[in-house]
Amino acid sequence: MQEKQLALLCAAAALLGMLLLAAYSRQAQPQKKDIEEIADSDSGKHVVVHGALSSVYSRNGNWFLTLCRKTCMKAFIPSGTARKMEGGIDLRALKKGAWISFSGTVKEYKGDLELVALDGHAIEVLRP
Repeated sequence: MQEKQLALLCAAAALLGMLLLAAYSRQAQPQKKDIEEIADSDSGKHVVVHGALSSVYSRNGNWFLTLCRKTCMKAFIPSGTARKMEGGIDLRALKKGAWISFSGTVKEYKGDLELVALDGHAIEVLRP
């Protein structure tokens, strides 16, 4: 009888673990949003947006982008994150008008919302 109870307990613990893992993995995935949908309530959330690149420049290794659809939003890539992109996308090759996907955390900076890249896979060029 004791072995049967132990087996049931292990099965229940395994099931609970799988449910928690599934819930966490949904939370860890970035939420797809249109730029114009991003609001103060999204601050701290990981999102992915698509937009046309209207400006891109670098200063002290940090990269500053502006993405536009119906409205525009700034995106920031810290120098450490930009260095991680060296093996993938060439930030210097990004051109105004390119259609890109940008994944990052919504943060407030000087009263405006912006996206901050989390890793070296934050940008994907969808159409050059």
